[in-house]
Amino acid sequence: MNRALWRIAWRSGARRPQRVALPLLGVALGVAAVVAVDLAQRGALRGFEIAQSSLAGRATHRISSGSAGLDERLYARLRRDSGVRGIAPVVSGELRADQRTLRLLGVDPFAEAPFRSYFGSASRRRGASLEHWLLEPGAVVASRAAAERLGWRTGQRVTLRAGGADREILVAGTFDDAGGGTDDLLVCDLSTAQEILGR
Repeated sequence: MNRALWRIAWRSGARRPQRVALPLLGVALGVAAVVAVDLAQRGALRGFEIAQSSLAGRATHRISSGSAGLDERLYARLRRDSGVRGIAPVVSGELRADQRTLRLLGVDPFAEAPFRSYFGSASRRRGASLEHWLLEPGAVVASRAAAERLGWRTGQRVTLRAGGADREILVAGTFDDAGGGTDDLLVCDLSTAQEILGR
């Protein structure tokens, strides 16, 4: 019985090949669409994970109180009284430059090393020594992509908008982040971020 059905199907397909080709093409297109959506979804998720890792580093926990911030004494108490050594304070906010939004990340470079390493390798950091970055008022280190996009040079002073006020910063250098996700990132010392963002 099966052989008879196959013969009928074969003869019908040989006489009208489009009847066989179109359903096969439909199935192939359906499978291709499902695979493409799956690949796009995985790519977007991976991109999000890379961006999140670049900003959050390898931190496993986070203490946050929104825009109000936290009392600075909490950090000292956690580190000194609780004996928690693997912690690092961060101040972050947004700046505007030439109709672009940049993310400012203020870190303590001495406590930050286990979590993020923007300044760990000279090959990734260009133009700014850590001392220069810490001692120069308003000094930030920009991602190379952001500096190139905005036409910034090392040593240049630029004016950015933070909230409702203009703030002058010094482009102390640039960094390359192999992980990606930092195209619009500026990194500075914690106190510099507090001054720029008015916190």
